Amino acid sequence: MNNCLFLLKNYWNRYKLAVKFFFTSLLFGILIWKIDINKTIANFSKINLLILIPLILYPIGLLISTKKWQMSLKIDYDYWYLFRLYWISNFFSNFLPSTIGGDSYKLLKLKKHGLKKSFVSIVLDRGSGMLALFFLLMVFAIPIFTLTKNVFLFFIASTPLVLVVIISIILIFIPFKNKYLIKIKNALRKNLSLFFPLFSLSVLFILLGSFSLWIYFYMFGFYLSFFNVFLIYILLRLIAMIPISLNGLGLKEGAMIYLAGFFGISPAMGLSIALVSRMVILVATAFGGLIYLFNDT
Repeated sequence: MNNCLFLLKNYWNRYKLAVKFFFTSLLFGILIWKIDINKTIANFSKINLLILIPLILYPIGLLISTKKWQMSLKIDYDYWYLFRLYWISNFFSNFLPSTIGGDSYKLLKLKKHGLKKSFVSIVLDRGSGMLALFFLLMVFAIPIFTLTKNVFLFFIASTPLVLVVIISIILIFIPFKNKYLIKIKNALRKNLSLFFPLFSLSVLFILLGSFSLWIYFYMFGFYLSFFNVFLIYILLRLIAMIPISLNGLGLKEGAMIYLAGFFGISPAMGLSIALVSRMVILVATAFGGLIYLFNDT
């Protein structure tokens, strides 16, 4: 059994890029086949100076993420040094996801303080973000169902947090003999005091992202309530976590089309909004590449 699992893991590590590329191509192929691309491109004429707001909000979001990471590290690192590392890591995550992942870059730069401490800090940073997302999804599962009438979305919105809580309780309070589980358990216990501040900053980050998405809708002439855009945003983040495409390409766009449709927004317009938001992210993270070229310390 262990040999089978080992072989499956090796095959997945070897071919996962090809698999993700296949599904990314398939998803975009379906979108191009189903949607009027000429209308999608024509919608870009609605882009105006409001697009600068999400671009400005991006580094503000990075400030929040950097603070989370600094707190998780428990090392007296210069905040702006970590800020630069975070921006560079986001560049790698978006442009080179298959070769040098952003998290790998952060581990590499902080390895002198021990890989274990650096790894735990990244897990806490990412884990707190996921926990905040799962919490918000569960709290707003009923409004999500009211909006979409989709039982599957209601189920996936309300289930993850319960599973996380159960697993955390098991890891913290039940004794284990496995050395890896013991390490995870000890790390959780040592960092329980960080839970509330990391969770709060994660919620703030999600609200900031929701506001950026609201700006896109407003720019294209759709005056949705912030609450409805917030529901769309947290669902988009959840769907983008499904690991079948490169950086959620095709998944987020398809999800945007589906969710925006509940507000009378055409598929072509939904795709336009999704593509513009992705282009802004690519432009914003590209600045991390410039920092890497000229100020990688």
